[in-house]
Amino acid sequence: MEELKNLIQELELEDLPEKNKQDLIVSLAESLQMRISTRILVMLTEDEKEELDRLTKESTDEKAVASFLEKKIPNYDQILADEYLKFRKDMLETNKKVIAMQAERQKTE
Repeated sequence: MEELKNLIQELELEDLPEKNKQDLIVSLAESLQMRISTRILVMLTEDEKEELDRLTKESTDEKAVASFLEKKIPNYDQILADEYLKFRKDMLETNKKVIAMQAERQKTE
């Protein structure tokens, strides 16, 4: 979560009201989790996917899920880091585009 708080600062959104920042962090975390899930699911066998599904349904313990994935995917930590960096890059690029579009729109008004 600390990385996402830092990302909000990099996006220059730290002046948002606290409630909006928290909502944004949740949304960013969900998007990042989706990207990570998409990448790791292709690395698991069908049996491992079923086991992961059972594990996530039986428990909300994120450490147990992470431990399972670390055992099944040797470079799991590296995948997490890679996906965060890609996500961060995409968010920063999108933010630049939005700012440029807003500036262009203000010129035409």
